[in-house]
Amino acid sequence: MHRVKTIIAKLTIVAVLSLGFSGFTATPAAAYGNDAVYQVTFSLNCVNRASSCVQIFGLGGTWGWFALNGAPGATSGDVDVVQAFCAHNGGPGGFNGAGSFRGDSTWTTVNFGAPFLVDPNGTYLLVQGFDFPLPATSGHYSFTIERGFFGQITVQRIPGR
Repeated sequence: MHRVKTIIAKLTIVAVLSLGFSGFTATPAAAYGNDAVYQVTFSLNCVNRASSCVQIFGLGGTWGWFALNGAPGATSGDVDVVQAFCAHNGGPGGFNGAGSFRGDSTWTTVNFGAPFLVDPNGTYLLVQGFDFPLPATSGHYSFTIERGFFGQITVQRIPGR
């Protein structure tokens, strides 16, 4: 079980850190438009020097916001992305410091999810470039991969959209 959690953790971190490098275009995010169907915030944190996340991206984490846009009732559309990240103690390629990314992508609904993010209604949001489905039901989702390596995601379906 520990090995499975470690593999999931590594895949999750790679997916989140690749956010600005795959599937997103580096154009200014439109942000705060009035066609958002969902807003999603996320946080992935590594605070334990003994955790496997230190070997993957160092102490620190990544934090961000998605606005999933579309017509009312949409099941796909465009995404505005804003992300900040920080790594200390030798992140990938020896990276130490902070950075940010703004861009655009696309999203769609799917009926499969990540094993550590279970949607109570069985519907998920797949954002191109994020690489794992997010719950589509509004709520706050917390998960721990291992001691000192944890994340939080908040999903808000915009009323009337």
